[in-house]
Amino acid sequence: MEPLYANDFQLLALNNSLSDFNQQLLTKQMPESNVLFLIGVPRSGTTFLTQLLIDKLDIGYISNTIARFWKVPAVGALLQNTLLDGKNYQIDGKSKFGATSGPLGPHEFGFFWQRWFPYGKTHFVTTGQNGKQLCREVAALESTLGKPMMFKNLAACSLHAYWLSEVFPSARFLLIRRNPIDVARSIYKARIVREGGVEHWFSVKPPSYLELRDLSVEEQIARQILDIELHISQQLSRIDSSRWRVVDYDRMITNPNEVARVAGSLMNMGAENMSPVKNILALSSSEKVSDILDDMVTKIVLDNEYWKQLYSEVDNVSRD
Repeated sequence: MEPLYANDFQLLALNNSLSDFNQQLLTKQMPESNVLFLIGVPRSGTTFLTQLLIDKLDIGYISNTIARFWKVPAVGALLQNTLLDGKNYQIDGKSKFGATSGPLGPHEFGFFWQRWFPYGKTHFVTTGQNGKQLCREVAALESTLGKPMMFKNLAACSLHAYWLSEVFPSARFLLIRRNPIDVARSIYKARIVREGGVEHWFSVKPPSYLELRDLSVEEQIARQILDIELHISQQLSRIDSSRWRVVDYDRMITNPNEVARVAGSLMNMGAENMSPVKNILALSSSEKVSDILDDMVTKIVLDNEYWKQLYSEVDNVSRD
C-alpha cells in the first residue's frame, strides 16, 4: 500500500508512531456482534445505502476521521470519540463518487483494506491475508465505538465476500442492485468527471479486467457491470442464505424504512434501535449519455441468460 499524496505520507508516519498504542486496544479476538458488509457494483447506490443505515440504525461505521488512521483504526475511533463526542453525522444523501464531506462522513477505508487484499492488476486476490489480525482490529473498533460495525468497500468486500464470511462467522452481507443501464450511465459520467476522460477506467477492476482493456468504452462498462455482478453471485452462493440479503435501489429511494428494516433484521437489530425518520435527499436516475452504451448494456447484461436467471427469483427487497 503506497500513499498517493504528500499529506498521506505524513499520516503514514503518524500511523506508524501510534502502532504500539493501537496494539494495547486489541483486547478481543473477534467482534461480539454481527459485522455488516455492504456490497454491489460501482454506482449502484452503496454510499447512499451507507448513509441511510447510519441514519436508521445504531451502527458503527468508518468516518472520514477514522479513515486517516488506516493502520491504527482503533486509535482513530478513540480520537473521534474524544474530539467529536456527542456530535452526529447529519445525513443529506450527498456524495461525490462515493466520497462524503465532514469529519463524520462515511469513508470506504481503501488504505485499510489494501492491508488485507494486496491488489495486483485487478482488485481480486485469491485469498486475503492475516484474517486473525483483521478480526482483532474490527473487534477493537466495535468496542471503541460501542456499536456493531458496518463496512463499505466495493473492491474488498464485494469481490471477497466468501473469504470475509469465513474469517468472520458473524459476517452479514447486504447487496444492493440498481438498473444496469442507470449504473452504466453513471459510470460513463464518472470516467469523464472523476478520471479525466471516458477512455479511463473507473472503480473496481473485476478478475476479468485484463480481458476488457482492449474493448470499446461501452463494452468495457457493460462487461464491468456483468462480471462484477456474476462474481458477487458466485461469492454469495457459497455463503449460507441466512447471512445475506438483496435490496433494490429504487425501493431504497421510495421506501427507505423498509430497506432499513431488512438490514436491521439481518443484523439482529430490532425496530427499537432505529432512529426516527428523517428526510433524506432522493437520488435521480441517470440521464442518457449514449445510445450505443444503452444498447450495449441491454445486449451484454440485460439479455444475458445467466444474469436473468440469477435474479429471477429475488424479491425487490429481500431474498426471503
